[in-house]
Amino acid sequence: MGVVVTLRSLTVVITFVLSLLHVSKLGRCIVVDRHDAAAAEENFQSSSHEMLAADGAGAAVAGSALSQQLLSQLKAGNLVPEVVATLPDNLLDMRVLYGDVELPIGVQMRLAQTQNKPSVQFYGNGFGGDADKYTLAMVDPDAPSPSNPVLRNILHWLVADIPGSTTASQEIWETGQEKIPYMGPAPPEGLHRYVLLLFKQEESSGLFNKVMEVPPSRVSFSLADFVKKYKLGIPVAGYYFRAAYGN
Repeated sequence: MGVVVTLRSLTVVITFVLSLLHVSKLGRCIVVDRHDAAAAEENFQSSSHEMLAADGAGAAVAGSALSQQLLSQLKAGNLVPEVVATLPDNLLDMRVLYGDVELPIGVQMRLAQTQNKPSVQFYGNGFGGDADKYTLAMVDPDAPSPSNPVLRNILHWLVADIPGSTTASQEIWETGQEKIPYMGPAPPEGLHRYVLLLFKQEESSGLFNKVMEVPPSRVSFSLADFVKKYKLGIPVAGYYFRAAYGN
């Protein structure tokens, strides 16, 4: 009887010891698994940061390519030096829509399509926020005719104090201050360019709107003098389309 009890006791002890060894092994496995998980998380975070950095670099390259494309298209229209002295390499992405149609730079439009003011939309983060303000001027550098542009840069539209935070669902003449109402193209002769230029205001507060004098005449408007007077510098974005007499 005593031997049986002893054997049973020994069996219990052995079972208990084995169970402890098993738990110990499980514990070591759990620890290893946690270390592996921590290492995996670290590797994931590192990979994520690398991917984000790569995405950022890719976005920068794409932005640079877009700026160069915009610059090339604007220069192809002889905007430099006929309208402005120079354009920056890092042009911002400004798009123009008549109706619901986004128009490529340099496209020829029918006059009937251009009599209502367009939507001007800002894309990308380069325009800043509420505190960053812009002025948009639309001019005709081919008046009265491309062969004799003695009235170069007739003023068709002028909007000031446009916040950089203006979204694609908003209109610039509502978020900004329309100083000169939109006037649709009416070229008396030949094929004219109609140029929209966006300038960053040095004075970004609403004071700019208060001190800006409304140009007395569309016909005698001098873009160069206007830019110099209000220290607007070179345009940060641009666009143009074409329209012809009788079309």
